[in-house]
Amino acid sequence: MSLLKYGDAVGIVACSNGLSLESKVYLNDIKKVLDELGLRVVFSEKLFKEKDIFNGTNIEKAQVLMKFFKDKDIKAIFDVSGGDLANGVLEYLDYQDIKYNAKPFFGYSDLSVVLNTLYSKSNVCSYLYQIRNLVGNDSENQIRNFKNTFIDDKD
Repeated sequence: MSLLKYGDAVGIVACSNGLSLESKVYLNDIKKVLDELGLRVVFSEKLFKEKDIFNGTNIEKAQVLMKFFKDKDIKAIFDVSGGDLANGVLEYLDYQDIKYNAKPFFGYSDLSVVLNTLYSKSNVCSYLYQIRNLVGNDSENQIRNFKNTFIDDKD
């Protein structure tokens, strides 16, 4: 059974370091790729650096993540951040609500702490994956692999 199907919404969050404003370019490129795959993209309002490396407080980022877990339309959540701030959201997450509203969570780098905690406390499927690969140097293969794996339920 595929994780995603045509018309599904996917959330894009940043639970770790905030992104630079220049990142809007590749986020728009990611959105375009996902749109072409038939997915609807919902961006977090806490993606970009507001002060130094921070894209909001730990509580604010956790609230966004909880909002995405509770949103019945969103079928998967992809974190586009990385760095060294992801562990700050952990104490503000409601793991019972997450378990009740389980959906796949994808992240990379220091997001492994969130991946492991979501799995151990809520039994949520979590995946070490960076969606930014869809617009990188090997984007053609990455897009094909994404579609095969998450939409077409192939190897």
